[in-house]
This record gives sequence, structure tokens and C-alpha cells, in this order.
Amino acid sequence: MRLIYSTLILLLVLSISGQSEPDANLSIERSTVMLFDASESMKDNDKINSAKIAVKEFISALDPATDELALIVFYDCDNIVVEQPFTADQSALSSKVDAIRPTGKTPLTAAMAFAKSYIEDNANGTDKKIIQLTDGTETCSRRTVSNKTEDLDISIIGFDILNGSEQETELMNYAQSIGADYINAGNASNSSDLINILQREYEKPTRAQNLAPVPSYDEAAGQNLSLASSAASSGNTSDELIEPDEVLEAEDGPEELNLSSASSAASIDNASDDLGGPDEVIGDQDEAAKLNLSDPSYWINMGNALYSQGKYNEAAKAYDEAIKLNSSDPLAWKGKADALYALGQFDEAAKAYDEAIKLSSADPLLWKGKADALYALGQYDEAAKAYDEAIKLSSADPLLWKGKADALYALGQYDEAAKAYDEAIKLSSADPLLWKGKADALYALGLFDEAAKAYDEAIKLSSADPLLWKGKADALYALGQYDEAAKAYDEAIKLSSTDPLLWKGKADALYALGQYDEAAKAYDEAIKLSSSDPLLWKGKADALYALGQFDEAAKAYDEAIKLSSSDPLLRKGKADALYALGQFDEAAKAYDEAKKL
Repeated sequence: MRLIYSTLILLLVLSISGQSEPDANLSIERSTVMLFDASESMKDNDKINSAKIAVKEFISALDPATDELALIVFYDCDNIVVEQPFTADQSALSSKVDAIRPTGKTPLTAAMAFAKSYIEDNANGTDKKIIQLTDGTETCSRRTVSNKTEDLDISIIGFDILNGSEQETELMNYAQSIGADYINAGNASNSSDLINILQREYEKPTRAQNLAPVPSYDEAAGQNLSLASSAASSGNTSDELIEPDEVLEAEDGPEELNLSSASSAASIDNASDDLGGPDEVIGDQDEAAKLNLSDPSYWINMGNALYSQGKYNEAAKAYDEAIKLNSSDPLAWKGKADALYALGQFDEAAKAYDEAIKLSSADPLLWKGKADALYALGQYDEAAKAYDEAIKLSSADPLLWKGKADALYALGQYDEAAKAYDEAIKLSSADPLLWKGKADALYALGLFDEAAKAYDEAIKLSSADPLLWKGKADALYALGQYDEAAKAYDEAIKLSSTDPLLWKGKADALYALGQYDEAAKAYDEAIKLSSSDPLLWKGKADALYALGQFDEAAKAYDEAIKLSSSDPLLRKGKADALYALGQFDEAAKAYDEAKKL
């Protein structure tokens, strides 16, 4: 432990010595540390690439005039590195993200302690945040992390963590112990959800900002307080909602509702802009008595404040109190629905959106919320219909068209999906995800030339996304343009060298070009990353056979057969190699095995 602690301190000292001064022409307001998990498990399910795409997209949306970000990566128990000190240079940050390579264990607490010390000593902004992105729980020696976060906002984002799992419970407990919010970002296959969550957590008011009053009910009624599609599950909260009076009375009590930091109690009580110290914010018993607990708008305001803090469980309960008092208010039902969606309770969220729609069927956000919940439940047909209802009310919203397109794609209705992506692109042509969606649909339709062009448009907007280069490469390969395909796979590999599918794509293209030696080497790279894929061994074997290396080819076919013994092509390949070696008896046996299959 002493060695690990000393190493961490040394790394922090070195990183601080390399910290550059902010540009004198900039007026930095917000300082954020992106605390990135690069443990070995991030290699699984292509999580590392999905996380990189999301973080780079998040970086591109920052305002360099007011926002600075530092990238701290935790690779292993004693390997926590400030890869990029605080900067507003987005290209510098993105290049550091690209260079991350997973290895080792997961030092969650040591990394957080490191990040808190770093931001305290180096932040130039007054609004401070730490966003820790991880795909697992602590696997190193635990460090004690202070839960004092008066001027610091912390979000723990669980990536590819199963809802309700022991892992999620452990991450929730960790977040609660350090005064942080926990958010579940869903599975690794959808980087767009992670992008939305990163942006939402970043835009969420900091604890310092929360000292300002929350808008009154009349003001809040005209605002889009929460979008279901950008929320993610959170939890580890009390099963019982604390009464507001108890919260107001207990300055040093449990932070279940955390109203003192969010100043939601003060806002509901219409506090002045100059709130003063905690005692003035919380008020005494006489002030608390003024709160009208029988007013549904009081509970809606409380729900809004809790939701803005990521306290979704308590928010849902507050909205329930409002509904008990006035069940005909669509805002209360929408608030409850948004909170349930954020908790990952999609079925209950859809029902709550339905109640809101009964009361306000002309609100497109309610239809979108319902559609998002249905999509998350895998009810794509119903989701598409709900998106259609939203589009009827707000046809100029590209997110509605994208939602419909995603649902149609999931249903295998690729032609209709492509048309919906086109409608979204007309409204937001600078969104690379829309071009990628269209390209994917066109590829599925076998329109490879059009798909390649659409991938090109996406690449113009987001050239650091390896999935876009892979999509283009796949389309070019399907068109028989193997040389161009190989080049596109190379671009993807530069951005994501740990993806075996990229190496396989390159190898297939090289094989088709007759470059068998280079193809065999590319298959070897893929095998290093995914040795249990029989197609990689077969590809290598085919290339070796073409090179006349029949003995090595037979061995590679054997490896493929171990993984897929029911594939007759593998046994035939082995038989061909043995025959070429003059081992006719063994070849005959292999041919016989192939015939049986």
C-alpha cells in the first residue's frame, strides 16, 4: 500500500508540474476532470471504443472560451495518469483519448482520491466537476475518499453494468459514500446513450450553482426540465421519502434529499437571490411552517429539484405526492415518468407517460418520452408509432425522426428507416450519428455505393470514430473495391487497434487482392485479440494455403476445427492441405469427415 500511495503522489506531483497556465484571453468558468477507466475489462464487447467515441463527442461540444477539461486515466492499481492537464484545446484532448489502451485492474477509489486532489490544486474555474466513467467495481486496495463535496460535483457513470446486479449495487454504495451521483449508461453497444448522459451530467448545475433558487412552478411550467432519452438509471436511495420539514430541520442529518445543497427548499419557499449561509437557506421552524404541503406545485418543484440532482427515486416519490393532490396535472405525470425512465424502470415510465398524454395529448415531449421508454423495452413497433405521434406535433425536431428511424431499423424495415434518417438529416445535417444511421440502413439494403457515400459524410463530421471507417470499409469491400477497403480498415485500426473485426476486415481485403502474406499477418493480429473465433483461424489457414505453406495451413485449420467442429469447410480445407503435403491417407480421412457434415 505504501508503494502504491507513493507512486500515486509522485504521479500527481509530476502532473501538476506539467500543468499549463490558462490562456490569458480565456475566462474559464467550468473545470471538469474526466476520470476514465482503462482497466483490462474495457476491452470486452468493444467497450473501450464506444467509450472513446462518446468522450470525444462530449469534448467536441465543450465551449473552449469558458470550459476546461483534464483527462485522468486509471490503467491499473498503481498506474493512474494525468494524460492531459487542464486545457480548452479539444484536439489535444481527443488525441489523448485516442491513445488510451486498456490494461490492468480497477482502482476506483484511488483514482477518485487522485482526481479530487488534482482538481483542488489545478482547476481554474469556479464550477468544478469530476465525471468517473467505469465498467466495473473496485479490484484494487480500497482507499478512503472524503465525502466533502461542498464546491465539487461528482458523477459516477456505470458503463455496461447490468441493472439490479451486484456490480450496480456496489457502484451505488460507492457513489453514495463519497457524495456522488450514480448513473447507469446501459450497454456497450450504444455510444449515443453514453454521449447523452455525459452531456446531461456536465450541464447539470454544480453544487455551487445550486445555491441559486430553483424557478417557481409557473416559471418551470414553460421549461423542458428533463428529457427521458438523455436520462439514465440511478439509485441506492431511501425507500421512504423524507418529509420536507424533517429535511429543513436537520442541517447535519442524512443527505437523503440533499435539499440544503440544491437549495430546493429555499426555492420552493421563494427565497431571495442572496441566500446567505446554510442557516439562512434552511431557515428555522417558523419558516418551514410556511411551506404549503397541500399545494401540488410545492411537490412538483421538489421533484424538479431532486431530479436535477440525479435523485431520481426521491423525485418520483415527490411527483407521486403531487399526483395524489392533483391527478389531472400532466407536468406531475411527466416528471414521474422522466424519473422512472432515469431509474431504468421503462415499463412504469411508459405507463406514466400514458397518463400524461391522456391529459395533454398535444405535447410532443410526452409522446417522445413514451417512445423512448418503449424503445428501451424492445417494443420497437409501438415505439415507432409513438414517435409518429410526436412527429405530427413537432415535425421539425430531428431527434423525433432519429428515434423513429432507430426503431424502424431495429424492426428490419431498412428502407423506411433510411427515409426517416433523411428527414432527420434535413433538419440537422451536422449530426454524424444521423449519417451513420442512414449508411447502416443503406448497407443493410445492399445499396453499398450509397452507403459508402453516407459513411463519408459521417466521417467528415467525426473522423475519429472507428465505426464510421469500418462501415465505409465494409461497403467498399462489398463493392469489390478491395484496395480502398483495406485503406479504410487501416484508418479504423489507427483509431481502434484492439478491435479484431477491423483486423479481420483488412485481412479479408488483402486476401481478395492476392496479398496473402500480408493477409496472414493481419489475421494473426486479429487472432491475438480474439483467439476463439474460428473464422480468423480459417482466414489465416486459407492465406497460408495460398502461399504454399501447407503444413502451417493444416495446423491453422485444426485450430479452427477445435472451435467449430461441425463446419465441413474447415475439414475440407485441412484435407486439401494434407493432400498437398502428400499425406493422402490423412487427407482421405479428413474428406470423409467433411462428407459426414
